[in-house]
Amino acid sequence: MYKILLLSIFSLSLMCLNAIQAQQDIDKEIQQAVDKAKQLKERLKNDPIKINGAISSELIYNYINGVPARRDPFSYRLSASLNIDILGVKVPLAANIANGRTIYNVNLPAYKIPSYALIGLSPSNKWGTLHLGNRSMTFSSYTLSGHSFYGIGAEVKPGNFYAAAMYGRLQRAIAADLNTLNNLEPAYNRFGWGTKLGYDNGKDNIYAILFKGWDQRFSIPTPPDSISSVRPMDNVVISVMGKKHLTDRLYVSTEYAYSALTTNSHADEIVSNVGLLKRMGGLFTPRTSTDYHSAIKSNIGILTSSGNVQVNHEWVGPGYRTLGALFFNNDFENWTVSTMGSFLEKKITLTANFGIQRNNLSGESYNISKRFIGMLNAAVIVNEQLNLNASYSNFQSTNKIRTSAVPFLQVDSLILSQVNQNASFSANYVQGEEKNKIWTLMLSYQKANSIQNEEVQDNQNMANYMGHLSYNYVFPETKLSLASSFLANYNNIPQAKVLSVSPSISASCPFFEEKLKATSSIAYVLLSTNEQLNSNILTIRGNLQYQFLEKHQLGMNVALINRSSKQLGIESFTEFTGLINYNFRF
Repeated sequence: MYKILLLSIFSLSLMCLNAIQAQQDIDKEIQQAVDKAKQLKERLKNDPIKINGAISSELIYNYINGVPARRDPFSYRLSASLNIDILGVKVPLAANIANGRTIYNVNLPAYKIPSYALIGLSPSNKWGTLHLGNRSMTFSSYTLSGHSFYGIGAEVKPGNFYAAAMYGRLQRAIAADLNTLNNLEPAYNRFGWGTKLGYDNGKDNIYAILFKGWDQRFSIPTPPDSISSVRPMDNVVISVMGKKHLTDRLYVSTEYAYSALTTNSHADEIVSNVGLLKRMGGLFTPRTSTDYHSAIKSNIGILTSSGNVQVNHEWVGPGYRTLGALFFNNDFENWTVSTMGSFLEKKITLTANFGIQRNNLSGESYNISKRFIGMLNAAVIVNEQLNLNASYSNFQSTNKIRTSAVPFLQVDSLILSQVNQNASFSANYVQGEEKNKIWTLMLSYQKANSIQNEEVQDNQNMANYMGHLSYNYVFPETKLSLASSFLANYNNIPQAKVLSVSPSISASCPFFEEKLKATSSIAYVLLSTNEQLNSNILTIRGNLQYQFLEKHQLGMNVALINRSSKQLGIESFTEFTGLINYNFRF
């Protein structure tokens, strides 16, 4: 009887404590609701809607003499970015509008690119975000990886749960066009949708991802093989990923992805011996051009007092690809160790990642390699005057590289490339009691292969060497700034070996209490191709920026370029570009 009484008293006590805790939680939620109501009432009275942002416009004039026109005489661009806050709901808005422009062909009619308007907004509050228009989202590196789209998307985070979804156009159709200077590749209308669901408590998380991308088969006429091998594609990717802290300092994470990819949607459909997995749950139609591939990456890390150490493993099967990424390297396996730490009162910061990489995972490739891979970055604060930074990496990455203005190459064009090696060094030295004398040295080396038709061209090797030295002096009283620099750039590309050296001087000075700022520069470039001096280029630039009424700015830029050449096949020309811009910030 005595034991029953004690048990009853103990049970009653627990019930009372739970009731008290529940009442406290309810009181806390009520108080939070009351506080939010007061804040909302205050916002309604004083400032229910807050708006800030910027609007800018540009009018551009171009004239060239001596060579055919490379751009339209007149063009314009409009852009706006707005941040709207409506009672705590934030609505960022971005818009970019431009007129159409003409691509001038060689011995062919000009090709007109239509005007464009890129507009997007992402209203958000404490737990959710809505994406509308031209936006980008990232689910993971193997699924949807920062690809821009025109459509709709959403992210919600109620408590520890997470859900995201998107639908839109990933790529606009471009019909095949011969011999344009911009070398436009044909492309199909590409659409995609995806979803990501998961749980994240701040330390541990788990997610499931589904992404589907497809080309509209008849959005453009099928280009002949002589022009392009581009064909409509279809893709479905499923992925699971997660992270778990085993202790306060020890954690593991992993992601596994499985991709079904059809490289030609015109190919015949496979109807026999195809299960639910091959059809990706009914979301995919297997065809004779379909392949299935997987990818996985895992790591285990330890947090230390000065940084962290992490062991990484990544395996990407041959042919693995997702239409949710611009380009994807595949057929490789990496085992690496990465670390980051600060030493000597944070005067030295080291970041390193090194290991081994191999390809030919299926054993069917003739191109077999096994190599050491690594990345090292060191930042050193020698003293208050001198800062040093050095880095090296031979990890493969995908970048867009702007080509140099070589006479017989495309002008102002972008080449998609796979960078294999990258090394750089920079030093910054400040002199003077007022720190008004600055020396800057930059050296870099980059080796890459170009990417064409979504394939790495092993025979299209490119190497770039760059050195730049500059000196800047600021007169403290007038704030007049004088600068001089010397730039040397050497490009070793399949078409040629191009060396350019360029000394330059510039000056800038504010006037009228810094409301007016004037800048001018002169640069002279000596350009040689295959060890023969073929041209020199003189560039004169001027810029005026006038600030008025606090938030308004009116500017003018002019540039005069004169190329002189005596070599047969390289024409001399003079080009003038003028730009008037207006900016309003509020």
